[in-house]
Amino acid sequence: MAKIDLGEGIKPPFMGTIQNLCIYEMYGRYYIRLKSSLTSKRVKKDPAFRNTMKHAAILAEASRIAAAVYRALPKEQKEHALYRKLTGIAIRMLKEGASPTVITAALQSACRKPEKKAAVSPEHNRPSCKRDVQPDTASSLYINQDGYLESSIVLPVEIVLLE
Repeated sequence: MAKIDLGEGIKPPFMGTIQNLCIYEMYGRYYIRLKSSLTSKRVKKDPAFRNTMKHAAILAEASRIAAAVYRALPKEQKEHALYRKLTGIAIRMLKEGASPTVITAALQSACRKPEKKAAVSPEHNRPSCKRDVQPDTASSLYINQDGYLESSIVLPVEIVLLE
């Protein structure tokens, strides 16, 4: 879709849509473009937009789950970036087939601060190769100090998603 940049310092008399023209501001500049022929009714009903609506439904469900977990966090832990991260994790887990209950538990676990481990002498600090005990997968996810999601254990996705 073509748009016309009105240039620096030129302010239109109004912003909005009139007849088939749409006048708007973006990044401090004003633009004019033709009004879109796409309507919300067409997006919701037309089979051409079936995937769009499918992904919108997944986003809506993930957003509800993430919002419930986010609301329960203490005020000092709340940041909008964290909410977006939680929503992204929920979307990925929904696409992989996880239930909302499992996703909620994983997100709550991810928001917990990791427990500090007691100091151990260097010879006891080597990684163990024992595989006989499966760790609790929900407690292996956490948000680190930089705000990134981390896992203390790398497990196959199938194990993480079991209820």
